[in-house]
Amino acid sequence: MTTKTLTVCFADIDRFLAATRSMPLQDFATFLQGFYELVGEVLIAHNGRFTKYVADAAMATFDEGREEIAVRAMLALRRSYREYVGKLGREAQNTDLNVGIATGPVLVGEVGHPRMLSYDVLGAPVGIAATLTFSRGVLLDEATYHAVAGRFTVQEDTVAGHIHAYRIIEQG
Repeated sequence: MTTKTLTVCFADIDRFLAATRSMPLQDFATFLQGFYELVGEVLIAHNGRFTKYVADAAMATFDEGREEIAVRAMLALRRSYREYVGKLGREAQNTDLNVGIATGPVLVGEVGHPRMLSYDVLGAPVGIAATLTFSRGVLLDEATYHAVAGRFTVQEDTVAGHIHAYRIIEQG
């Protein structure tokens, strides 16, 4: 594995279980596939790197020094998601997309059983970004906030009782 400084982004569908619990399985799969495609389009447009999907969440990374692009990409993803669910049934329209963004040193490379390896990113920024999705909106950790200070309107917050975060105040 290699050590790098990356900006890690998690995007998680809020209220997903409530929205999909009674959905027919094919509709459920179509809904998730549409979300996955949105993630891919945004990452391609912003030169982000896809890491993995975990059910109703997606993880991506951006190289060191690209924190502002990562934040703009996740804001674009949130807008695209809202447009997407606006065209779907009522259940999907009751969801939203929460995003956590954290920057710092991580290990990247293949992990797992020697005969079942997969690419992954490991380190504190991964856990922090995932935890930031517990709160609604687009939230930045301190390192990301300091890298983009003055370029976004933010409100200070605390997530999970111990993570100092900055919530982006979205326009419109």
